[in-house]
Amino acid sequence: MSLTRADVRALRDRLEAALAGFGDDVQVTVGSATYSPNNATFKVELAAVGEDGEAVTKEAEDFQRYCRIYGLRPEDLNREFEYGGTRYKLIGCKPRSTKFPLLAENVDNGKVYKLPAAVVQLALQAGEAVATAQATEPEEG
Repeated sequence: MSLTRADVRALRDRLEAALAGFGDDVQVTVGSATYSPNNATFKVELAAVGEDGEAVTKEAEDFQRYCRIYGLRPEDLNREFEYGGTRYKLIGCKPRSTKFPLLAENVDNGKVYKLPAAVVQLALQAGEAVATAQATEPEEG
């Protein structure tokens, strides 16, 4: 048997399924793979699940550590914002990525996107401005 790209993708799915029942206190993610015709190597990440049921990923830890560099606050982690008509949730950062350091998950499809810090700052500020305006609008009566 010679491994192909399709074989490696299928193996990743099987590996994720096998590790899915690893435990409620740990989230297992099977990441990227390198392969040759005879071998495949997968990146496997384990993340502790907090009391709130959310996994504490390396990217979330990095966000807590470096958020102020990007003009954000630790409590901005997991905040939702709108960008380009799509809702996203801020899930972490990759500090070594200079142009697109922030990670945001599309709320509708779960895909993760890398975004520039300025875009996220503006989107979060715009969301706060809308919330403030709605909270201060007088009731019609």
